[in-house]
Amino acid sequence: MMHKRLLSVVKCKLTLMVLCCIFFTAAGHAERLSQAQINYMLQCQGCHKANAKGTPPDTPDMTEYGAAFMQSDAGRAYWTSVPGAANSPLSDAELADVLNYIAISIIGAKDITPYTESEISLYRSQKMQDVYAVRDQLIAEIKASSEANLK
Repeated sequence: MMHKRLLSVVKCKLTLMVLCCIFFTAAGHAERLSQAQINYMLQCQGCHKANAKGTPPDTPDMTEYGAAFMQSDAGRAYWTSVPGAANSPLSDAELADVLNYIAISIIGAKDITPYTESEISLYRSQKMQDVYAVRDQLIAEIKASSEANLK
C-alpha cells in the first residue's frame, strides 16, 4: 500500500515537473520575441506568412526581391507605401523596426541601410496609387540591372 502511494506521489511530481518545464520554456521563448517580431506576427504574418513567402500573386513573396528593394530609394518607398504598411496601426518607429526585422531576420538581406522613423514618416505620407504597377516596374528594373551586370 505504501509502495503504491509513493509511486503515485512520484508520478505526480514528475508530471508537475514536466508541465513546469513546458510552461517555463514557452514563457521564456515568448520573452525572447522582439516587439518587431510580435508586430510582424500581428500585422503582416496573416497574409505574408511566417516566412514572408506570401501567397503570390495576391500577396507577394517578400523573399524574392525584398533584399533588392532595400537597395534603392524606390524599393524602400514601395515597402513603406504598400497598403498593409501605410495603413497599419503601427507608429513610424514600430513600422521601421518591423521592416528591418523582415529584411534582416526573415529575408536575410546583407549590407542594408536600416529604415529609420523619419524615412518611414516621409514615405508613408506618399500614398501609392497602383501597388502592382510599382512592384512590376521595380522588378523590371532589378532584372534589367542584373542582365546589364552579366554583360
